[in-house]
Amino acid sequence: MKADELLNLLEETSERLDVKLDYDDIRKGVVTSYGDAYVLRGERRILIDKSLDTGERADLLIKILAKFDTEGIFLAPEVRTKIDEARADEERRTAREASEPLETSEDSSEVSDAPDEPEESGEETAGNTE
Repeated sequence: MKADELLNLLEETSERLDVKLDYDDIRKGVVTSYGDAYVLRGERRILIDKSLDTGERADLLIKILAKFDTEGIFLAPEVRTKIDEARADEERRTAREASEPLETSEDSSEVSDAPDEPEESGEETAGNTE
């Protein structure tokens, strides 16, 4: 299936899910995303950077739509397959990240058996000159 045909089907899927889809120039300034889903004033929306080509838009829209419940709506078989694959990829990525050990520094693994040093209690404090 051609990228423009797929993108058209994905845009229709967004409409069926009652999610407003917009393309805009969002990579200005400090924005580091090419797009995602969000809620604005109770309305579900998807915003995708308009500088992406058709194939990139379709790929990103598949990943975003995979976050939504699509079980109750009709999807073209190609769209459902791609969304299901995106969900499976995300689940594998999440599982892999969860199973990776946390990185620790060498210093944090050292444990001292020595008791904590008591704090010195002097009458003088900084700025207190009598």
